[in-house]
Amino acid sequence: MREGRRGGWLYYDVHGVLRARSNVPILNDFFRVVEIQGRPDLTVFIGDFKPRGLVGRDMLRLVYRAKGVLRSEILIRGLASGRAVVLISNPAFRLLGKVSRRVGKLIKAIYYLLMLKKGHVPMHSACVEKDGRGILLTAPPETGKTLTAIRLVLEHGFRLLGDDMVILGPNLRVLADPGAMTLHPIHIKACGIRLGTRKKVEMAIRHALRRIPYVVMAVKEFKMKVDDVIGRDKIAKEARASQVFFLEEGRQQVRTLGPDEAYERLMAAGRMHYLVYENEVIQEYAYRNPELGLEGLFSRLRSLFRELVESLDCWLIRCRGKRFADLMAREGLL
Repeated sequence: MREGRRGGWLYYDVHGVLRARSNVPILNDFFRVVEIQGRPDLTVFIGDFKPRGLVGRDMLRLVYRAKGVLRSEILIRGLASGRAVVLISNPAFRLLGKVSRRVGKLIKAIYYLLMLKKGHVPMHSACVEKDGRGILLTAPPETGKTLTAIRLVLEHGFRLLGDDMVILGPNLRVLADPGAMTLHPIHIKACGIRLGTRKKVEMAIRHALRRIPYVVMAVKEFKMKVDDVIGRDKIAKEARASQVFFLEEGRQQVRTLGPDEAYERLMAAGRMHYLVYENEVIQEYAYRNPELGLEGLFSRLRSLFRELVESLDCWLIRCRGKRFADLMAREGLL
């Protein structure tokens, strides 16, 4: 998809499911387009604004500090109806030109709810595809999803939809969401990824600093564009899910999972990175605007996950050293 900016706005098209515009980056660059057709489903503006005329139902306005350089205000309108406008005045952006972590989490939560309204859910999982069949790799962070996905692409002829996040839709449809890859030395060594001298030094410094308590909070992980790791030709846009693998570090074991156990694991790992139902701003919006139907949207999430685990073979793959791809291949599961 092409990147673009027109009239000060960034535009996004998430597989035709959701269209958005914002004055700051809010979604994966994979979804960036030059323009969108029709009204956006999500509009985000971060900066100073005047709320005149923005009154009525289906909205929430929170003012934390009304005046001065630390002025902080949030206005959300139209989330319940499915066409959300989000205006945020935030001191971090005013003083540093950066979106704060708290604001970023709120925008992600609103995006998540809008996708659920359209019958899709962003899911914390990797996915690779071959001949239209998608294999989902689900696990908590740092378990080995990225390493396994890269190896399946480079060594077994798959294409990548995402190494950390994908989008699950009805009828087992999986849509790509390939963001920048978080890489560790094990990825470079195991997959033979070539880095220039500058990137090697940067990775070494970042990983050294992230081993230091407290410093880790201020140092971001080393990331690379997915195109630079596997090549753009190895990225797929969608697939139909055919298997789900739950990855786990420990003594080697391969076994099938029943739908109930698979569902509980998916509900635990698949919702990571998106704090939606725990977000206090979302909770207050839902309280003041019960037509949002927060519980109904949560039920839709559960239905999508249930459909997945009850329709497909689900496997637990356990081993040491993150050699999941080798074990899957040896057991004939690919």
